[in-house]
Amino acid sequence: MQRFERPFFTKLCEQFSPEKIIENLAPFLTKERIDRIDHVLKYRIDSVEVAVESPADIHNALAIVRTAEAMGVTGMHIISPQMKPRKGKRTTRGTSHWTDVSYSDSLDIFGGKLEDNISLCGAVVSDAHPLGELCLDKPVCLFFGNEHSGLTDEAKKRCDQLFTIPMYGMVESLNLSVAASIALYDVLRRKRESGTMGDFNNDNLLREKAYYFAKTLGLDQSKKILLRKEPL
Repeated sequence: MQRFERPFFTKLCEQFSPEKIIENLAPFLTKERIDRIDHVLKYRIDSVEVAVESPADIHNALAIVRTAEAMGVTGMHIISPQMKPRKGKRTTRGTSHWTDVSYSDSLDIFGGKLEDNISLCGAVVSDAHPLGELCLDKPVCLFFGNEHSGLTDEAKKRCDQLFTIPMYGMVESLNLSVAASIALYDVLRRKRESGTMGDFNNDNLLREKAYYFAKTLGLDQSKKILLRKEPL
């Protein structure tokens, strides 16, 4: 999966390979921190992403970022938010540092960021397959709509699969972040039960590890260390 929202780190990788970043920054991290990073990356699922179309309250979308990171997902898309995006540190509790949160101004821009082989799976209230029947034979992006009106008709047309979360009470819909949490849990449970603990390819795994090292030390400090160790 392409990384979209890390311009400083992308520029750093144009100067230094992920292997060099890891090699030169490792002495400045504790063994416990390195072990923690390795453990997290071991369980990262690269084949599941999440997207939200036109959230009315940006904090609802950012709450999904926190849940997604906790469950091992890195890629998150927010399309045409009605509230101006802010850092939202209190909402994400710092998890945005360890995820890719990509903002798009339109469905066309969002669609251009998705890999060709990904299945866009739209969440709807009814007239769709139950969540548990989603096909996971290829990477998926779980796609949620606005808190009040759901996915637009145009967004639904772009979906490869539509799914609904079965409900048996009087309520007709779920809170946005709750719906995303349930869907993420079910999809990731099925993937891990099939034997997929983590699925980064080697190149992306190295790049993520290099990013985690640089983010832990701070990107400015990391660059100073790298330039000292590997002058250009």
